[in-house]
Amino acid sequence: MDVFFADDSSQAKPSRRGMGRLLAVGGLYVPGDEVRYLEDAINETCEKYGVPDGEEFKWSPRRNSWMYSSLKGSSRTDFFSEILGHCAGVGAEVSAVIVDRDLPTAAGAAVTPEYTTGLLIRQVDRIAVRRSTTVMLVVDRPGGGRTEEERLLTAALNTLRQGGGHELPRRIALNPLCTTSNFIRLLQAADVVVSCATQFLAGEALYSPHIFNTSVRPLLKVSPIGGTAIALHPETRYANLYHWILGDPVFMERALGHALPDPKYPYLRDANTP
Repeated sequence: MDVFFADDSSQAKPSRRGMGRLLAVGGLYVPGDEVRYLEDAINETCEKYGVPDGEEFKWSPRRNSWMYSSLKGSSRTDFFSEILGHCAGVGAEVSAVIVDRDLPTAAGAAVTPEYTTGLLIRQVDRIAVRRSTTVMLVVDRPGGGRTEEERLLTAALNTLRQGGGHELPRRIALNPLCTTSNFIRLLQAADVVVSCATQFLAGEALYSPHIFNTSVRPLLKVSPIGGTAIALHPETRYANLYHWILGDPVFMERALGHALPDPKYPYLRDANTP
C-alpha cells in the first residue's frame, strides 16, 4: 500500500496578472515500501543542516522559528534540494490541486476547502490506479482545530462513498488520517512541494522558480496532458498555463484533447497576459 502525504497552501495576492486568491492542497505520493527509508533519509538531512529534534521545517517558516533565523539563503535552498532529491530517488510523485477562490466551481458554487479536498482525492486515486495499488492519505491537521478537521474528514468521506458527483474513487484504502505535521518529516516535505508549486504558479519570481524547476519538476509525472500532476481550477480559465508554465502540449476537456495554447482560453500569448 502506498501513502500520500498531504498539506495545504494559499496565496492571497498572486503576482500573475488575472489570478484571484488561490487555495491549494497537495503533496507527495510515496511508494509504500519506501516510506520508512524516505522518512529516515529526510531526518538525516535535517541533522546534517542542524535542524533541532522536534523542530518543523516549512517552505515559509514562522518568524519566531529556528529555521527562519538559522537556515537562510543558499543553505535553505540546498536543504530543500537535498530533501526533494531523496524523494525523487525513491520514485515519489508530486500531485496538487490549485483553485482560484474568487471564481465559482463548474457547478456555480463557491470554492471551499472541502471542494478542493475532493478534487485531490480523485487525483490521488488516479495515481494509484496507474500504479495498480491502493493508497492511504495522511493529512496535516487543519489549523482550525477539531471543527475544521471534522469538516475535512466528512468531505473526504462523502467523496469516497458517494463520489461527490463523480465516479467513486477505487483505490483509496481509508478515509484520510489526520496528524500533526511536526511528528512526520514527510508531511513537512509535502508542505514544501505544495507551497513552492502554489507560489510558482501564482507568479512569485524570487524564491520558488529555482526550487520548482530543479527539484519539484522532476517529481511531476511526465505526461503530455495538462492537469495530470498539478491541476489549476477553473481549467477553462487557466488551461493555457499548463502549456506556458508546465510545458504540457494538450488539455483534455470532456474527453476531447485540445492542443495548447488554445485560443478559447485566456493566457493565449503568454503566462502573464490573460
